[in-house]
Amino acid sequence: MALEAPFDHERLLALLAALGAGEEAVQRALREQATNEPASTQDVASARRRLAHDVVFQLFLPFKAISEAAGELPVAGDDGTDSADSDADSFGGHSPAGSPALASSTQNGPAVNCPVQTYIFPPSPLTALGQPASDDNPHVQTAVEAARCLGLLDPQAAALLQRTAHDLAANTVMLHRDWSHAFARFEAAVEPQDPDAPGGDLLIRAVGKQSLLQEEPFPLPSTSSPERRLLALHANIARILHETRAGAVVDGLLSDNVHAEDLAGDGGTRVGLLMQLRLDGWCPASRRRRRRGQRSGAGGGLDDVGKPIFWIEDARLVHEEAREGSPV
Repeated sequence: MALEAPFDHERLLALLAALGAGEEAVQRALREQATNEPASTQDVASARRRLAHDVVFQLFLPFKAISEAAGELPVAGDDGTDSADSDADSFGGHSPAGSPALASSTQNGPAVNCPVQTYIFPPSPLTALGQPASDDNPHVQTAVEAARCLGLLDPQAAALLQRTAHDLAANTVMLHRDWSHAFARFEAAVEPQDPDAPGGDLLIRAVGKQSLLQEEPFPLPSTSSPERRLLALHANIARILHETRAGAVVDGLLSDNVHAEDLAGDGGTRVGLLMQLRLDGWCPASRRRRRRGQRSGAGGGLDDVGKPIFWIEDARLVHEEAREGSPV
């Protein structure tokens, strides 16, 4: 993939140093990055861009992909499925059910904004690294690269995610659906109400100015006891995505359509990256998209300005040529 960075890569590296493992960890990664690059590109600026690029596309992109698709624990009766339909079930065999008292459904479908149990970090190929490799659990390279990048935020984070992946008390929070959607998109963070009392009550607030999220910060139940380090890691990722504009770049890649010109490469294209993530298990078919009325499967059509697009679903690409009178 070309080293395009429509986000602030210098700000991203500065935030990694300030919020993460420190300046020395960033400098160490930069030295390793320069060593691994061809001699013709071994310069400081190139290494810095490459490192920022890796963090966005090898860590933030897969994290957002699986969080948006499998961030909510399924509720029996929700959009015609039951808890056995959990996408997160692929990573460890755990199939938790939502509590009817907290997230009930009705004859006409689930309550629009009832509380739902929401993963802080859903089980993923990265958390599967904590289990022995096998035919059923191959350790995919994208997970290894994500773990490497995650070490810049917290050297112990990968082990923490692996240890708490299926610990629902530690790795979930109860959120109203609007907040749950924003949290899964890293557009909201759960933080202590009092920054000077990190062990105190929690609330969820939007990160930056989110035009689609108008709610005021919302207190979480005092009985909620998620792992605070997971919440802090989530909040730091959300802040970096927002302050560097990397979130908008990732959202564009996950918007379910790719233009024809993006297919012209040889596997180093955006489509190649997305397909690799899907094949590796980072992009399971999204229950949330089905709830929103979007059709699943693969297909295509035209975008708002009449350009051919591709939809990516279920590890397939289907190209529908723009034809006069063809259904969109």
